[in-house]
Amino acid sequence: MTEEFKPDFRNGTEVLHTGKPDSTRRGSGMVHFQAWHGMTLPEHEALRDQWAAQGYRIVSLSIYGSVDAPVFAAVMVEQAEPVAQRDFPVMTATQWQLTFDIQAAQGYGPIILAATGTADDPRFAAVFEPQASIPLTRHGLTSGAYTDPATIQGTNFAARAGGLILSWAASYGTPADPRHLDAEPRRDAVELRRAHRLGRRLSGAL
Repeated sequence: MTEEFKPDFRNGTEVLHTGKPDSTRRGSGMVHFQAWHGMTLPEHEALRDQWAAQGYRIVSLSIYGSVDAPVFAAVMVEQAEPVAQRDFPVMTATQWQLTFDIQAAQGYGPIILAATGTADDPRFAAVFEPQASIPLTRHGLTSGAYTDPATIQGTNFAARAGGLILSWAASYGTPADPRHLDAEPRRDAVELRRAHRLGRRLSGAL
């Protein structure tokens, strides 16, 4: 049966769903998911909490718009064995660094990063999960030569040489003054995570 996407407008935004409201039908390897965009912080948090309680976990997150009133887009997928997640939808640069330090000390590393705003006044969003080793994570990176550790190219080059691999990156700032943040976990940790998720897909769930 062909799945048909139908718009459900809420306060001028659109929540995507299929024939079964706010969900895909499971079967033939398909999974249940929830997706939304253009949501205010309270709307986003309400949807996140609603679906997290039903075994869904965030697999994509975006923050955009004004730093004073950002809006959010997210995708959550149902998991047969939901992993522990801690997400932080709006943080200043100072809050982001403090959050990262606290979560890393508790064994949680970032798996999803997002950002908006200027280089001088950004807002960050992140999702953390338990990890055996915390990914190398940097923000405020510029773009330039791979020999410069202050650039995203330089960070990525050095990380690869150390057995790390880029797993997530985001950009913010302006066209004239862009900035980047990234997360680079150990390559073997990424391969283990992918193998674990593949096993869940083969058993009928993400």
